[in-house]
Amino acid sequence: FITLSGCVSLFSRSNFRRGIKCLLAATAVFLVTAFTAPAPAWFGVLHFLGCAMLLFPLFRPLTDRIPPVWGALGCLFLFVCFFPVSSGTVWFFGQHPLPRFLYSGWLSTIWGFPFPGFTSSDYYPILPWLMLFLCGAFLGKLLQSAKENPALSRSRLTALGFLGRHSLLIYLVHQPVLYGLTWLLAKLI
Repeated sequence: FITLSGCVSLFSRSNFRRGIKCLLAATAVFLVTAFTAPAPAWFGVLHFLGCAMLLFPLFRPLTDRIPPVWGALGCLFLFVCFFPVSSGTVWFFGQHPLPRFLYSGWLSTIWGFPFPGFTSSDYYPILPWLMLFLCGAFLGKLLQSAKENPALSRSRLTALGFLGRHSLLIYLVHQPVLYGLTWLLAKLI
């Protein structure tokens, strides 16, 4: 999902508009979960995607200059390196501890350095997930360079196109629908 979002960022007319829409949806999800979940969804996947879309223009020159295959592989490697950041280490051919002062507040938590006692029902910080988003952007460059290929031309699968154009709405609706069905099934059993 994150990689695909990075991929389509290359094709978007306005990553700024997409990012703001994601952040507004993330705020709505946070507010709902603040009243309904044991731990609210603080900086969940929608917060992350909104921020990644807003940050993407800073990284766009890299996707234009670095060969796509090398960029995608480099981003995957960095994703692996930064994956344990939330637990206080980085991996670079072995675990290496990070300084504790990095884990000091809400702002550091957004970047992947959660403060002690932090809880969230959905947590996708900038590090390591930005690396997966950028990997998608590099893969999108591969698709751009192969767009002469008839297999990659505009799809005639209108249902698939509809799902792609309305993915945020589908994402927002799927949880209440699943909870409702689960509640109904529990009542019937």
